[in-house]
Amino acid sequence: MRSWAPLGEPFPSRDHALGRYVASLYVSPEAREAYRTLTSSTVLPRGAILAERLDEPGSGRPVAFYAMQKAEDGRWRYLVVGPSGELQPGSTELCQRCHAEAPGDELYGVPPGVATTASD
Repeated sequence: MRSWAPLGEPFPSRDHALGRYVASLYVSPEAREAYRTLTSSTVLPRGAILAERLDEPGSGRPVAFYAMQKAEDGRWRYLVVGPSGELQPGSTELCQRCHAEAPGDELYGVPPGVATTASD
């Protein structure tokens, strides 16, 4: 993920951490265009990875990463990573419940009004 460009401009995180942080989205190359143009019928490929980086406003210092990876069985796996790259312990049940309500492949897509770029 370190070599991937953000999908678009940073934006206030409206869902994770209730808007306290600035978010940037990262999507693995094979899934980038499908996620950028997400609709209710979109299905991302197995192996796709999505990550949202949350930063402190003003400083750009990372606070956390929320990530999803689509497994070979077609289900999403969720994890939370701390600012130094350490896996955060705990349940991802809330992640699974929330994303189960999302409109396309358990994904919400790019927030309205956030400009995206078509490729890395």
